[in-house]
Amino acid sequence: MTTETVFNNITAPLQPYLKKEADQLHGDSLLYKLSLYFLTMNLVYAIIKKIPSIALLVTGIKTSPDALELELVQASASMYSEPLIRYDPKLFQRIFMALLEQLNFLEVPENKALGRFILVDGSIFPAFSTMAWACYKSTNNAIKMHLAFELNHCLSGSCGSTAVC
Repeated sequence: MTTETVFNNITAPLQPYLKKEADQLHGDSLLYKLSLYFLTMNLVYAIIKKIPSIALLVTGIKTSPDALELELVQASASMYSEPLIRYDPKLFQRIFMALLEQLNFLEVPENKALGRFILVDGSIFPAFSTMAWACYKSTNNAIKMHLAFELNHCLSGSCGSTAVC
């Protein structure tokens, strides 16, 4: 029996999509300790707890009473790299897109007068010298990420009609 927790409430919308994808990976949960379900729950836990690395996640799951109560899977740091290769990124993309479709996007009348308003950023993130694919300049490796955010699309807040942009 699963105890009602904030973590369970947060992950509740994720559960049906995760189950659907896991069901298509026949025997996944029998073959792997970090099956799709447990890998995802461990990583969501890390995000919620703001755990910055897999090594700290491994330690946190072993030592945290919260993790024990949530029945997260204890795994070594090396066990995390294999499932990230095993699972197609499109699987996580499908889950993410299904979750996005559940959101209620609001139009903010004040922003409508602006027309389509897009904020753009191009940030450079340093990469290790061994990451040959991240060749930014001949002298260093980096990844440049371009991000565009449409200001006119807002998510509904938990306080009724309050819009959070």
